[in-house]
Amino acid sequence: MTTPEYDSFAIFPAINVARIGNAKDYYVGSEIPGVYVGKGNPDFEFKVGGKIKPQAARFRIYGYKDNMNLGEIDLSKFNGKVEIKWTVVLANKKAAHKCFTGIKEHNQQSTLRNADWPHDRSTLMAIQEQSLTFNGIGILPDCKEFKPRVYRKYIEDKDNYKFGQQLYLGKMIMEKEGSLLIIGGKGESGSIKEDVLITNYVNNDYWYDDTSDGSVDATVTITTYGENNVIISKELPNREGKSWVLVAPPKYAPGIPNVVSLYQTILETQHPVDPDYPANDPVNYLNSDTKEERKKKMKVNYYRDIHPIFVAVCRNSWVNKMGFMGHGSDKPGNFLSPDLETKLSTPPSGQDDEYKNMREGIFSRVRILPELASTFEYDGQAYDYFMPPLSGNDGDANPSYPDTYLTVTRGQYFLLQKWANGEFEKGNIPPDYNYHYYDIDNGQQKLTYGDHNLDFQDMVAEILGDVSEQDKLVAQVQFLNKAALEWCVGGPFYPGIEMAYLAYDKNTFNDKYDFRINSNMFQPEDINAYMALPWQADFNECNTNWWPAQRPDIVIPIEIYEKSEKRKIQLGDFVKWTRGFRHDEPKDKPKWGDMDMVRVWDRLGFVVEKENILGNNKAFVEVEYADIYGIKVKDYESPTLDDLYDLLKIALQLELSTIPPYLYAMYSIKQKMKIGDIVRYKILHVAAEEMLHASLVANLMVAILYRNL
Repeated sequence: MTTPEYDSFAIFPAINVARIGNAKDYYVGSEIPGVYVGKGNPDFEFKVGGKIKPQAARFRIYGYKDNMNLGEIDLSKFNGKVEIKWTVVLANKKAAHKCFTGIKEHNQQSTLRNADWPHDRSTLMAIQEQSLTFNGIGILPDCKEFKPRVYRKYIEDKDNYKFGQQLYLGKMIMEKEGSLLIIGGKGESGSIKEDVLITNYVNNDYWYDDTSDGSVDATVTITTYGENNVIISKELPNREGKSWVLVAPPKYAPGIPNVVSLYQTILETQHPVDPDYPANDPVNYLNSDTKEERKKKMKVNYYRDIHPIFVAVCRNSWVNKMGFMGHGSDKPGNFLSPDLETKLSTPPSGQDDEYKNMREGIFSRVRILPELASTFEYDGQAYDYFMPPLSGNDGDANPSYPDTYLTVTRGQYFLLQKWANGEFEKGNIPPDYNYHYYDIDNGQQKLTYGDHNLDFQDMVAEILGDVSEQDKLVAQVQFLNKAALEWCVGGPFYPGIEMAYLAYDKNTFNDKYDFRINSNMFQPEDINAYMALPWQADFNECNTNWWPAQRPDIVIPIEIYEKSEKRKIQLGDFVKWTRGFRHDEPKDKPKWGDMDMVRVWDRLGFVVEKENILGNNKAFVEVEYADIYGIKVKDYESPTLDDLYDLLKIALQLELSTIPPYLYAMYSIKQKMKIGDIVRYKILHVAAEEMLHASLVANLMVAILYRNL
């Protein structure tokens, strides 16, 4: 193999997302836009032994010469002549950051989290750097784990990490080709003080979690031989700078896109939309396109530009009540029903525009962006008649406050506007790309795509068809960027899930390269430091009309769905995703539901695609749900005595959990005080009633248990 002629390199994707999990096994997210985990392999499971698999983020290195992409650098092809050193920094600075109080207040002075911390505030931060080096020959380097400590007492403890709460932020694994996998934390959260409960959806002192973000950098060294076989080593420059990894909570509905994706938000932050040419996604264009070809592609294309918005809206109906009522499979707003889809995708023909009123009627329901609306229009849209019916950047949806409602992005709005006006072409229905996992010798898993089990590069080539090799290579890096971010939350950011409101600020990103964090301005964990502490608090409380594609509001369990074959799916078939969680107390009181999320987040179910037994599009149903509160979901239309016994066990647990607090309260009241004695008597009476209930339940359980004796 000759020495490669690279003069620089770049890492892709520019931003990638790893998702936490507490199982030892892991899976790697797809690298093809539109393909999502859970599809293609009907036997794929998100859990192992009741634990959730973490999703690894893969980073690849591409070589360049004279600004031309020469393709991914594969160490297995260079016989030791190329060496790659990966350097990753993961950090969690949430405990040292300002309290999150909303986007509008982000530039104002804010109370610090852990404001009473008596030591240097740098000891509230958990930061660690690790490196791996390999040249393709011999045994791969061992993986490196990130185990920094937070809530330390001493600055000098930075290297030894003897004190404080240790966080497992994840590990890095180098693959034989030279690519890198990053696996995030295990979802562990807790408090360094006893009896400190969660009281706020986002700011909780003395709490920690193991989410993080950080920089991903590399050094690429090429070895050549000069005169007299003198070894010459040349270190290549990184032309675009560091990549970034965001370690986020699981996406529990992996096949359901967000109405506004993080990809779309960042794209428009870096490339403001021209209202005349809103289809500005670089993935749509090839490197060799002429101006005329690019202008033609900028014309709105129904299946490329509009259909994905409608897919997101309709798929969200499987995890959100408002979505189901408006866009469920049998509702008039089901944009994916064959008859309606045909009408929506048909452009005007000459003077004939049969479906103009239909398109305009749909568009009239789309909430106008603040910068495009009059005050009257903006205030008048502050209720759930307008789309999307989700909460916005200023808190829970409230008809009195327009900013509390989500809007589509500026680019999405102009795309829909042109479509409504009939300024669009139909385009082609996108192919349905599957993916498959297969095992390799070292126990790791690889992805292949399509019906022919193609690898990532070959799949990109098949999608593009007959184009130049350079176009295929340019498309690869664009695909990597989009596939990493299109399933993430692009709004609202209150505070967000994968990334905070910094996604709206162009200064967050490199001013020259797409989707690349400005590493001169941001350090590891600066991106997500505003996120909820712990992550489970916000994740639980945003349980209605926030991010149903990440954490469902409602679901149809697989047991219930399979029984609906002979009738239409009804709202009554749905159950709460977090069924069994306790209700929260009033403001500033313990958040028991949040505490339940800390405890049982890995028992919640995943919502995956199934063939719709009613024959209408796809269905998304809950699988892998684990028992949270005593019994699994089952049909009690014809209950047995064994079913009753299971329910009585729950009732007995409930009675036994209420009696001790009553007695504790009774004995806490001072005796021989008139009012105190009255209160003591009342509480004792209630406790006695609960004891009676418990004894009755226990008697029934004994009778059922020994009914055959």
